[in-house]
Amino acid sequence: MNEPFEIKGKITIEIFGPRGKRVIKKDNLIVDVGKNVVRDLLANGSGNGISRMALGTGTTAASASDTDLEAQSYIKNISTKETSNKKITARTFFTSGEVSGTFNEIGMFCSTTLFSRVVLGTAIVKAPDESLLLTWEITF
Repeated sequence: MNEPFEIKGKITIEIFGPRGKRVIKKDNLIVDVGKNVVRDLLANGSGNGISRMALGTGTTAASASDTDLEAQSYIKNISTKETSNKKITARTFFTSGEVSGTFNEIGMFCSTTLFSRVVLGTAIVKAPDESLLLTWEITF
């Protein structure tokens, strides 16, 4: 029996502040270099796991050949990671004063290697008095 093996990603973006809460959900692209990270972990038992998320201002559509964000603005270590049946959930929390701006793209990295990228289509605007929670689900 041949069972297909796919890796899929989905991000939930939550912005909290005095004006209320905004939630955006978006599927994302696991890029080729990200798939190679999984390959290396399976083949060699070595490599870097997911460790950071970044915000950027790039607007070019995500492509399987991407190796970085188009215009990275801010990067932060992942706050928490959980595993469950065929799923990894990673969360990164950005405090109200930590970063602000208009962001069009988000990436998840394994150390310095891009694993997954999403271009939002409609930019998110994070004001200085707002917090941001990124929840990234990777399913197998």
